[in-house]
Amino acid sequence: LLAPVALIVGYWYQRRLVKESAQDHTQAPKKLPIPWFLGGFILTSILGTFLPFPPAVLDGLVQAAYVFLGMAMAALGISVNFSVIFKRGGTVFGAAAISSTCLMIFMIIMSKLFF
Repeated sequence: LLAPVALIVGYWYQRRLVKESAQDHTQAPKKLPIPWFLGGFILTSILGTFLPFPPAVLDGLVQAAYVFLGMAMAALGISVNFSVIFKRGGTVFGAAAISSTCLMIFMIIMSKLFF
């Protein structure tokens, strides 16, 4: 659902810009910004649905997806400026860290009790 949600959010954002520019009497962009990666998602969804791939090919594609996802996450992590995060949103970052830790502890306890 990433592609439809991204398109809906883009359409909503574009309409909001048009309303704000009408109030300010400025010229708003008329073109809906569509990220190019959505075309890849839609294409791979169509191919995966209608073309039968052998299990060996699927395994290779899954491994490639893991590598690409790891590279993307590493790139995001490298570009994070933690000093800005702590300056502007230290309390939010701390709350997220505390809630994630509590959730992890809760899940460990539940998995030990029930599994």
